[in-house]
Amino acid sequence: MNPKELLVGDFQIDMARSTQRSLPEQATGMATHFTSDDPWQDEWSEGQRQGIGGTPVRIVCHRARAPGLRLLGLATLKRLLDNHSFWAQARSRADLNRMLVGSQAVVSAWSNRQLIGFGRATSDGIYRAVLWDVVVSGDHQGQGVGRRIVEALLSRPAVAGVERVYLMTTNSAGFYQQLGFQGSETQHLLLLQRVSGRSSG
Repeated sequence: MNPKELLVGDFQIDMARSTQRSLPEQATGMATHFTSDDPWQDEWSEGQRQGIGGTPVRIVCHRARAPGLRLLGLATLKRLLDNHSFWAQARSRADLNRMLVGSQAVVSAWSNRQLIGFGRATSDGIYRAVLWDVVVSGDHQGQGVGRRIVEALLSRPAVAGVERVYLMTTNSAGFYQQLGFQGSETQHLLLLQRVSGRSSG
């Protein structure tokens, strides 16, 4: 197989010819085999499940630093964060690119080729990991998409084996507690605001 080709499900995709297509267009099934270290190499974590109105929702677990999402999806990611998160609005594409480069685990959710959910994690791979920017579009909330994103992040190699996984949330503690997270009475969140105008989730 040509190293610029990716076999996904029953479909073989020519990477050199797919640069103008959205991520869900490039792969239409579960990943079964990858060749080479091509930056387009994104992994489908699971097949489609029915979402709102019976529309299939697909969860994508990207390679570390999400090269495919950085190449094709920054505008779409920016739109999702601007419209459906209060903490990550107005981030520039350049900053989003840098953010993804620094992320060891990245997960996205798609419906009809539309990005409807996102989450990422940073990790040292052994002791500590932190979940960031978990967001689901308003019209897809309450459908289990957020749960699938968090579960996919927790299963990624960079996160799965660490001692502790942290996250910060303003108003979604109940959601994360359903997934096994607990509040800590012995630790305090301390914040040093270094750059004005930038926010974190």
